Amino acid sequence: MEKIKDFNNRRKKTILVFGSTSFLNDLGAEIGHSIWPVFVREILKAPMSVLGLIDGIGEAVVSFSQTFAGWLSDKLGKRKPFIWLGYLISGLARLGYSITYFWGLLFPFKILDRAGKIRETPRDILALDIADHRFKTQTIGFLDAMDHLGAVFGIISAIILIRFLKPREMFFIAGLPSLIGAYLIFTLVKERALPVQPSFLKFSPGKFHPSLKIFFFANLLFALGFFSYSFLLIYARENGWSVTSIPILYLIMTMSMMLMAYPISRLADKIGKKKIIILAYLFWSLSVLGFVFGFKNSLIIPLLVLFGFAKATLRPSQIAFISEFSHPLFKGQTLGFFQMISGLVFLAASSLAGFFWQFFGPRTVFLFAFFTSILAILLMLFTTEKKMVK
Repeated sequence: MEKIKDFNNRRKKTILVFGSTSFLNDLGAEIGHSIWPVFVREILKAPMSVLGLIDGIGEAVVSFSQTFAGWLSDKLGKRKPFIWLGYLISGLARLGYSITYFWGLLFPFKILDRAGKIRETPRDILALDIADHRFKTQTIGFLDAMDHLGAVFGIISAIILIRFLKPREMFFIAGLPSLIGAYLIFTLVKERALPVQPSFLKFSPGKFHPSLKIFFFANLLFALGFFSYSFLLIYARENGWSVTSIPILYLIMTMSMMLMAYPISRLADKIGKKKIIILAYLFWSLSVLGFVFGFKNSLIIPLLVLFGFAKATLRPSQIAFISEFSHPLFKGQTLGFFQMISGLVFLAASSLAGFFWQFFGPRTVFLFAFFTSILAILLMLFTTEKKMVK
């Protein structure tokens, strides 16, 4: 009995540490994100093509680093080193920005910054492994809620700090929370030894459970129309919202994600992840449908809130669904593989949205997103879900 109590206390402590470090990292990340374009363009005098190239390389690094971390953490049977190391290198990269005086040096620091995402897949898998089977989705939902809460405080902090500090000083401050997070993970999180993956076992997407295969296809189809939030903010700007109001709209959208992430993930543990994934697709389809009909000032905020609901609703249930159908020795690789191809499809989606926007107008972008989400809903209806144990 005493051993069970100790395990439960250790489990709660680990989840709280993960939540705290998620908050700290996103606090620093949003301070950095808020000044990144201005720093690159106006301080370092880099051309727009360089800004786009740096950001594109950064997103590619994210996709592959998550896959690599999932694969290697499965091979080694360890998750913790990837988590604290991920926070450490992201924090150091932001400190690196603060001492950069030539835009060419941004490339290695950006790669280092985005490579910090090696923490995400191992952290999610470790959190799911130690979570009570009744609360797996809400465990990820709690971590996401802390992410979004940190983002909210980061945006507000940036709005305040920009009045008193220079961009280099803000980048220095932005790096500190992640370094604190790395220290907390290194000192407070204990990890039990996992079985090392036998050499004769090979990871193969072709051997996935049929429901997991359908899930992958549905989510990739959905991702093809799930473009960057930047397009929604640009739409608002082109339809009468002032430049100074755009950060406020972004803040409202982030707050909607924060408020939705935990409650909806609790509901997923009660009624099933499949239903909540479909609900996320529905939120997105309703949001873009509003933009298809050309709603302007009167409904911009509700439509952005629906986008926030879609984003917050989707990720926890996706991760828990994948974990549920993954081979115990391949959980990291399965999740990493999903995140890699989703990231690549997301890049394609934003590029496609930009092409449609430029040559056919914004309504075409939103209409395409609506149809891909409806098709994804129809595909998800063919998946099954493992019976929940009370």
